Amino acid sequence: MNREEFLKKLESLLSDVDASERKEALQYYEEYFEDSEKAEADVIKELGSPEEVAHSIREELAEKEIVVAQSRTEESGSGRSQKEAERTQSAASGKNSGMEPWAVVLIVLAVLFLGIPVGVPLLAAGFGLIVGILAVLFALLLAAAICAVVFGFAAIICLVVSIIKLVTAPIAGIILMGTALLLMGLCFLSALITWKACAVVIPAMVRGIVSLCRLPFHNRKGAAA
Repeated sequence: MNREEFLKKLESLLSDVDASERKEALQYYEEYFEDSEKAEADVIKELGSPEEVAHSIREELAEKEIVVAQSRTEESGSGRSQKEAERTQSAASGKNSGMEPWAVVLIVLAVLFLGIPVGVPLLAAGFGLIVGILAVLFALLLAAAICAVVFGFAAIICLVVSIIKLVTAPIAGIILMGTALLLMGLCFLSALITWKACAVVIPAMVRGIVSLCRLPFHNRKGAAA
C-alpha cells in the first residue's frame, strides 16, 4: 500500500464524519507523509492501518464533542446562577431601600435638631475668623501706606535741613542727607509693599471670598445634576 491508497482508504472510512473535520484530518496526514524523510512504507507502518487511524480520529472527535458540550453546559449553568444571584441581590436591595415615610421625617428632624445648635456657632466662628483676617490685612495695608507717607515727609524735611546745614555745619548736613536718603528708601519700600498688596493680595482675597460664597450653590447644582 502506498500513500495514495492509504489516504483514499482513510477518506472512505471517514465518509460519515463532518466534511471539515475529514478534510482537516486528511490534510494533516498528507502533510505528515510529505514532511517525513522516511519511505512511504515505513510511514504507513509507523501510523498503522487506515482502520486504526480512522478509529483514533473518531475517538478524538468524540472527546472534542464531549468537551465542547460540557463547556457549554457549564457556561449556561454559570449564566443562570449569576442571573439568579443578581435577581436575589436586587430583591434584597429593593427590600432594604424601602423606608417608611415617618422614619424619613424623624431622621430629618433629628438632623435639624442636632445640626442647628452646632452649625450656627460654627458658621458664626468661621465668619468671624474671615472678618478678623480681613481686618488684620487691611490694618497692615493701612500701616504700610501711612509709613510710606510719613517716611516721605520725613525724608523731604531731612533733605531740606541737610542742604541748609551743608553751609553752616557740613558734617551735620551730610548726616542729615544720609538720613534723608534712608528715609526715602523706606518710603519707597513701604509704597512698594502697599502697591503689591493692592495689586495681588486684595484681588486674591476677593476671589477666595467669592469662591467660598459660591461653593454651596455649586454643590446644589452638582446634586441636582
